[in-house]
Amino acid sequence: MFVCSACGHESLRWAGKCPDCGQWGTLEETVVGTDAGSSGPQLKAAAPAEVHELSSFQKESLKTDRMSLGMGEIDRVLGGGIVGGEVVLLAGEPGIGKSTVLLQIGLGMGATGSVLYVSGEESRAQLLSRVHRLQAGTATSSKATKKTRDGRLLVTEDTDVDRIIAAIEKEKPILVIVDSIQVLSSQDVGSFPGSITQVRECGSRLTQAAKMLGIPVIIVGQVTKEGVIAGPKVLEHVVDAVMYVEGDEMGMYRIVRCVKNRFGTTDEVGILEMTGKGLVEVADPSNVFGSTGELESGSAVAGVYKGSRTLFLEIQALTIPAMFGAPRRYATGLNKQRLEMLCAVLTRRAGVNLSEDDVFITVLGGLRIDDPAVDLGVCMAVASAKLEGRLTRESVYIGEVGLSGDIREVPFSSRIQSEAKRRALSIIGPSGSVKLHIRDVIKTIIKAKKR
Repeated sequence: MFVCSACGHESLRWAGKCPDCGQWGTLEETVVGTDAGSSGPQLKAAAPAEVHELSSFQKESLKTDRMSLGMGEIDRVLGGGIVGGEVVLLAGEPGIGKSTVLLQIGLGMGATGSVLYVSGEESRAQLLSRVHRLQAGTATSSKATKKTRDGRLLVTEDTDVDRIIAAIEKEKPILVIVDSIQVLSSQDVGSFPGSITQVRECGSRLTQAAKMLGIPVIIVGQVTKEGVIAGPKVLEHVVDAVMYVEGDEMGMYRIVRCVKNRFGTTDEVGILEMTGKGLVEVADPSNVFGSTGELESGSAVAGVYKGSRTLFLEIQALTIPAMFGAPRRYATGLNKQRLEMLCAVLTRRAGVNLSEDDVFITVLGGLRIDDPAVDLGVCMAVASAKLEGRLTRESVYIGEVGLSGDIREVPFSSRIQSEAKRRALSIIGPSGSVKLHIRDVIKTIIKAKKR
């Protein structure tokens, strides 16, 4: 069988180009097991599966007891903690802090029960060195070290998935951490570790073991140069939750977001700060996504409701005359197509001519926002940069901007307004029967410039 290393497509013949994803040179030969002497697929005689009426289930069986991982931001992203038997796939760029945060979770949960850490990429000496760095200078260093020596944090360097599952059945830990799925292998699969077939088989066996034993498992997955999880997409379908750790490797903040969660919402984000003692939780995330002091021209504050909390983001824009050809639009943390539409609305509906300007825009702090609630904030930042007028930090802009220039009210705007009132901030945007047009809001920049 020839399997595509990019998308997992299977083919009986080799081809230079994958017929599914269209990439070149990705079909790799894989040996699959066959039954000797079989002339073709046959139906196996088996006992029928157990079938129950839905009404026979008790309400108690629907309850999912959650277990805290010891880090409030990670618990928030998962929906309040991890569920017994849940399988979580954690992905991120190399060096972003995946192993660090999982080791902190393992050390913290070692106080309540045994945690099995499968260290396939680091030796025990490297892992112990990382533990000492995390515990250096903390008041609980000696206590945590004693618990580690007492075996509360169990470590194995084995990469055979069947032996790992046997160890899970023997030790019965409260949590299993696998770092990473790309180094595991099964003797029943005739391909090298990290291949499409091995990743799919090892992920399926770990998931089946987690469900049968009721033990949660966190699996680390590497990402490709495109920023997506390496391996077959079936791995993301099998697991219960998929989390990404994002941020600049040289920066101090890490953003944890969930793109799939069978036991919670995918709207939550977690904010962590990288320090000498590891990753610590950020008490007030709004301070991460904004600067201090007065706003410069091209800056605006937008409000957005993510999961169960309100975030106030500083959006910065820059406009310069286009030097070559058609004007360009660059967006960091925002959708580029959305930015192009908002620039067209500003040019056509608000009298802010951007037809000959390059527009650059970014969200401070590295957060990615797809919520239309920031549309008005983006428009105000771009208009402020073009007109060279300053806005105040106490003004928060929320609202979705349509092609006609009308500003529409967004969901959860009342919760954003409540949080803004608590912080003594003023909300600028539509509310109830009060309608706004982008042209009217832009006039506040012109008035501020005259003053």
